[in-house]
Amino acid sequence: MNKKKFHLLCCGLIAALSLNACATVIGGDESTAEASGNRMGPATIASGDTALQNDKFSALTVLGQFNGNKLVIAHDLRIESNAYLTKVTVRGNTAIKGNLSCLKADFQNRIMVGGNITAQDSEFESGIRFNGKQLELTDGSKVYGAIINTNPAMPGLIIIDHSKVRGNIEFAAPNSQVVLRNKGSFKGEIVNGVVRQE
Repeated sequence: MNKKKFHLLCCGLIAALSLNACATVIGGDESTAEASGNRMGPATIASGDTALQNDKFSALTVLGQFNGNKLVIAHDLRIESNAYLTKVTVRGNTAIKGNLSCLKADFQNRIMVGGNITAQDSEFESGIRFNGKQLELTDGSKVYGAIINTNPAMPGLIIIDHSKVRGNIEFAAPNSQVVLRNKGSFKGEIVNGVVRQE
């Protein structure tokens, strides 16, 4: 192969790699933000349990269990299993099919969770919709907007422990409870449940 053909082949490979660097991450944990050069890129993790940290994404979908630490997602976050989030900010909508455990997280738009939620020092700026049995807010967590428990099969339990909720709380199942602990506060109306102070 002569030098000219080799040079053209190398240029073509470099161009192809540059285009792929901005594409989705499939089956791995590499950052598209770093690869794209614009400090934020889209990412789809195709399968398996995944852990990501110290990164920014335009959108993120994980088709397994997810551990995220110090992340910013500019648009939507979708997790097909359980999610464990620490210092994660989601500016778009969030959908988690399993349970959610979060610490110092900030959800700036709608969030829907298929299971239970445990939140420490986290903020939910557009309410919460969940289908599990229990939601526990602790350590100064804040919810602005309605909390809706969509599970009609069993009474739900919402614990507001040294946290606050500013919005209505609705349960699909009757005989549900909201428990206030350690100066936890709730301002709104409740449907299908009672408020109990501990």
